[in-house]
Amino acid sequence: IDAYLMHNELIDDDIILMRRNLKNYDIDIIPIYIDRNMLPDNLITNEQWSIETYFRLLMIDILPESVDRILYLDVDTIVHKNISELFNIDFNGNFICAAPDCNGMTESLGIFKEKQKEMFSPFLKKGFIYFNAGVMLYNMESIREIYNFDSYLKAMYEWEFQIPANDQDILNYVYHDKVLYIPWEKYDLFAHLAYYNGISRDGAEKASIIHFSGLKPWD
Repeated sequence: IDAYLMHNELIDDDIILMRRNLKNYDIDIIPIYIDRNMLPDNLITNEQWSIETYFRLLMIDILPESVDRILYLDVDTIVHKNISELFNIDFNGNFICAAPDCNGMTESLGIFKEKQKEMFSPFLKKGFIYFNAGVMLYNMESIREIYNFDSYLKAMYEWEFQIPANDQDILNYVYHDKVLYIPWEKYDLFAHLAYYNGISRDGAEKASIIHFSGLKPWD
């Protein structure tokens, strides 16, 4: 596994430590330093959303062309079963694979803010389903033919940088009509929503990827 590590503050000793810890797992860390100046100053950041949140938007321009697909996983996900089937999926002409947000209950949960309703309304009328960006498979080969970081930047300006869900909103906005939806029950199960909707621990453990979008595993 090639793990591309986009960073701004790490030092060589940090990279060495990670490589040492991963040496038994056939994972190669490929560090890529990101200059903070590559991103606009008016991006929303806070205790939950750091500037690193937006680094993946630079992948199109920065990763080598030999990378034809890449799997992005939020840090609060646990890969519980083999996911090679997901990684090797046929995109069927789509640019990304992702699961409906919030265990498929995005709209019923009323999570949309006014700006989101304004920007997504035309897409929702055409059957668009807001997806969760915590588990995403990118068709890098096809994406590069049309998009680059400026495509995301253009979207940010269209949103006037009023982006409640940050990069997730931008990714939904850009790829709204090029999404291959994958089953959230298998690949992006929100643990706390599963619990509150009566899914047992045994039921949850059938998922290949469990997403702790509420209470974190490290807590």
